[in-house]
Amino acid sequence: METWDAIRSRRNVRRFDSSSIDRADLERVLEAGRRSPSAKNRQPWDFVVVTDRTTLDELSKVWTGAGPVAESAATIAVVTGPTDDDDRRLTNTFDLGQATAHMMIAAADLGIASGHSSVADQDLARRLMGLPGDQRCAYLITLGRPADRPLSPIVRPDRRPFDEVVHWERWWHARAPRRPSGPASATAAPAAQPPRSMAPPWPVRCSPPLLYRLGPWPNRHHGSRPPRRGLHRHRRAPEPRSPGDDERAHSRRRRALLYRDAPVARSPAPQHRDRRPIPHRIPSAGG
Repeated sequence: METWDAIRSRRNVRRFDSSSIDRADLERVLEAGRRSPSAKNRQPWDFVVVTDRTTLDELSKVWTGAGPVAESAATIAVVTGPTDDDDRRLTNTFDLGQATAHMMIAAADLGIASGHSSVADQDLARRLMGLPGDQRCAYLITLGRPADRPLSPIVRPDRRPFDEVVHWERWWHARAPRRPSGPASATAAPAAQPPRSMAPPWPVRCSPPLLYRLGPWPNRHHGSRPPRRGLHRHRRAPEPRSPGDDERAHSRRRRALLYRDAPVARSPAPQHRDRRPIPHRIPSAGG
């Protein structure tokens, strides 16, 4: 089987038949895990292969979802050591995931089904496999021949659409509609297209970095409602400043030109409960 066919054929299998796996096939799967890439070539893994039926039955109790371990022909325990560095703990988790994926793809290349399981009861795992006290079992990889049907390339995998997952050059906020699970219909829905223009449809007083953070602007083609009736609809180009205008008069003139058509809300004269209304015109001393 070719590599691309092995990637397309791999699926999680939880029911296995009673056939065993040859020692050469197991060593090839383990060699794929040993050759996996790791950060700074630390290789933070050890692999423990369990084929004894009694041990597999007990090992299936380390987690509620580890039931397929009891039916598997062989189970590989991915073991890692302790670390106090948070960054190294993250890179170790990533490296263990790469080793797990490599072994599962190598197994699919041989026609061997696989599955993965977590480990909750570390004490039971250490006792069954004889692990040192500072070692931890991260994952369990179950191997065996599938009981339902042999592995073959999956034409329509139960995955999100390609156009929804893949972004070219930059993140695109629009999402393609999710295809219903099950057999695909004869007429597939066309994929959504990106907006033609990324510029805002109305003038906005923002700095360019903020515009990039806000992302593509909504318009009538997206189904978004039009902008509210605000001050941007009443903007007028200000006239040049007259030489005789002072600063306050120029500001009043400019505001009157910019918002000439905008509704003006006039506040009433301030009133007080225990005071008389403030007169708008103070009478002169002789009046």
